[in-house]
Amino acid sequence: MCLSLLKQFIQNIYTMRFSNYSKLVLLTFVVLVFASFRQPPANSRSFINLTGSWQFNIDPADIGIKQQWFARNLPDSIQLPGTTDLSKKGFKNKDTTTLHLNRVYTYVGPAWYRKSVFIQMIHKQTGME
Repeated sequence: MCLSLLKQFIQNIYTMRFSNYSKLVLLTFVVLVFASFRQPPANSRSFINLTGSWQFNIDPADIGIKQQWFARNLPDSIQLPGTTDLSKKGFKNKDTTTLHLNRVYTYVGPAWYRKSVFIQMIHKQTGME
């Protein structure tokens, strides 16, 4: 149905009294609008929203791998999307100069993030097992 409407609209554009350039611009706009509203195919990929609370821990000594932090719950949490500064993670910034913008909290170095997600069973045709 949408394709027949688009075809009819294109035919109407060519009967209008505009220059060929104006018709081309209008036609391009209409095609782009129709293309942006198309429905995704039934076999399109699913997405998991990762926004929200994540387990978190800064690792200034870089010992997380050695102590296997990946195999346990992390002691702190952080909201994502976001920054360590907004979540008050890291170290209080002692630079109080007014010559440039400053973050209230600073941290540069390794950090660990962890979140549990539920992945539904998917058919083998999608490539996931």
